[in-house]
Amino acid sequence: MIQYTNDNEKTEAEYEDTMADLNMMQQEHNMLMEERRKREEIQAIMQKKKDEQNAKMDKLIRASEYIQAHWRGM
Repeated sequence: MIQYTNDNEKTEAEYEDTMADLNMMQQEHNMLMEERRKREEIQAIMQKKKDEQNAKMDKLIRASEYIQAHWRGM
């Protein structure tokens, strides 16, 4: 009977250690996922700004081509 009690205590200690490790891993995972979300959010913002700049540049290029074409046509 004492042997079963010792085995049970040993198993419970291993279980508690495993649960502590699992909780630590879950915290690390959550932290990494939060960092990933922030990186993706920043990347989306940067892409949006880049698209806006490209749209402005295209508009300026079209305007300059229009002016040059009309100037040469005179």
